Amino acid sequence: PASFAGRVLCASLPVAAELAGRAGVGVLIAGGQVRAADLACSGPVAEQFFRQYFADKVLLSAAGIHHRAGLTQRLLDDIAVQQVMIEHARECYVLADPASLGRTAVGRVAATGAITAVVTDGSADPAEVRALEQTGVKVLLAQPDPDAD
Repeated sequence: PASFAGRVLCASLPVAAELAGRAGVGVLIAGGQVRAADLACSGPVAEQFFRQYFADKVLLSAAGIHHRAGLTQRLLDDIAVQQVMIEHARECYVLADPASLGRTAVGRVAATGAITAVVTDGSADPAEVRALEQTGVKVLLAQPDPDAD
């Protein structure tokens, strides 16, 4: 939220740049190999960075989030980094495009038991939402921001 103040540990250069301009927000960037496609840091250097810190919450993207397979990724370099992030956080929130619900990507990051909640939007398939909720994962349906650009 716009009212957030605190420290952010970040693997994404665009997200770090966005947050760095906010009053009251300190940003630490992971480093490591930067992917050209999304400007995210990955690999062993990023993994080691996240091993040094603990967080209240981790916010992760998902290529797939499935009631049996859990959180999965298609980019293999992201798996170990995200696993460390989950291990070092009290709560894990998966930010999932509705199309990723019910899908499984090649690499498993975590079982559903490690996930506090999945955040998606109202166009998510209700059957996939129910399947996740039956595993104990809370599904939060975000509403569009009428003031968004």
